[in-house]
Amino acid sequence: MQDFKPIGFHIRINDEEARHSADCMEWDCDDLLIEQVIKEIDIQENCYQLLQPENAETYAKLVSMVQANENRSLILLSILEEDSGYFKEHDTTEKLYIDTNADVQVLGLDVCDVNGLFSALFMQLKGIEGERLLEKDNLELANKYKLLANSLVPEHSPFGVMLVKEILIK
Repeated sequence: MQDFKPIGFHIRINDEEARHSADCMEWDCDDLLIEQVIKEIDIQENCYQLLQPENAETYAKLVSMVQANENRSLILLSILEEDSGYFKEHDTTEKLYIDTNADVQVLGLDVCDVNGLFSALFMQLKGIEGERLLEKDNLELANKYKLLANSLVPEHSPFGVMLVKEILIK
């Protein structure tokens, strides 16, 4: 598998209607909990509007706050390394703390505009069969969809390939 660069965490609501995606329009975010997390543990959002814990202590507090809320998931989004240059001058993800011992479940690949994380897989674009994440080993198809989305939806380009993982909180 090619290299993916972790870009941040998000808190999502898990219910029967949840459709896994990097896109908050498809898989709802818990905006109230995110606001609470930002205030209570002084965590920052980065240029991707994702939560960016900068150390183990802040990360542990984030996990604890998500764990205390029923039907919530902590999601780690990573962008394909070759697609990561768009925010280069504003990128602070080198400060992003990742717990390399955390249990994770790879949910799949998404193809999103790198400015707002709108998923091309859910846009019903001609030539893109979507409405669900791609399998993690289907990078060739994800790259094909990325190029197609860039040409079909230039107002949202550039698109990038995102790896969506759920942190399994016990």
